[in-house]
Amino acid sequence: RCPESVPMNLDALKYNVKVIDAQFGVATDGDGSRCCIVYNDGVWMNAQDTMLALLWHLHDQKRWRGSFLKSVSMTDRVKRLCNGWKIPLIDLGFGSGIEEMQKAECLLGIMGRGGFCYGRHIPESDGILSGLFVAEMIAKAVKPLREITEEIWNVVGRVHYDSMDANYDAAAFNQSIEGILNSPPKELISVGKYHLEKYEFERRVCGLKLQWADCRWLLIELLPFKPVIRFHCEGLSKGDVSTILEAGMKCFKT
Repeated sequence: RCPESVPMNLDALKYNVKVIDAQFGVATDGDGSRCCIVYNDGVWMNAQDTMLALLWHLHDQKRWRGSFLKSVSMTDRVKRLCNGWKIPLIDLGFGSGIEEMQKAECLLGIMGRGGFCYGRHIPESDGILSGLFVAEMIAKAVKPLREITEEIWNVVGRVHYDSMDANYDAAAFNQSIEGILNSPPKELISVGKYHLEKYEFERRVCGLKLQWADCRWLLIELLPFKPVIRFHCEGLSKGDVSTILEAGMKCFKT
């Protein structure tokens, strides 16, 4: 299996965090650039909530300042924090953000799922440093990570997010993408009327984002180095997320 810090690879960590009564758990991917967090009850902390907590910690606890770099796969709820704190927000789309980090002072940047980078650090994501920041956050707040998350939800609203992977070849992916672009599938229409954004790299479609409303969207992404489609979804409830994910995956079944 791929050495990714994703929920499907975290069963041992979830179990041990709960059994030994740890404050939290952290797993990095193979090169240490990304991280995934587990609450003290053994439940996975999704990347959206991790991002919001890190932004709160850096701005409110450490008093760091700078712009926020948002990737296409991250929740729009972060805009509520940025607007309230007057943090400049830069939408990266599918961009890496390296150039933006070098242009101006950056507070926090997001590079895909679990890849967090910091303007006062190297211009690259660092999963080890991210885990240390979570530890520092808990120590400074003197409260459990779950309680910190709930306080943030009181400001921006609760995040309901999930992601799924599916094996696929590039040719079939392109065929399905063209079908969505040319004739909206009934599965997606049944969710509601949506706004569609297309992302390209080197003149090839690498992703689509369907947005039904603020914080209600589906991102369909072709991973660059393996034959996998990744579906990212945020909805108004767990059931809403499941419905949207199921509709999206039906469009890519052979």
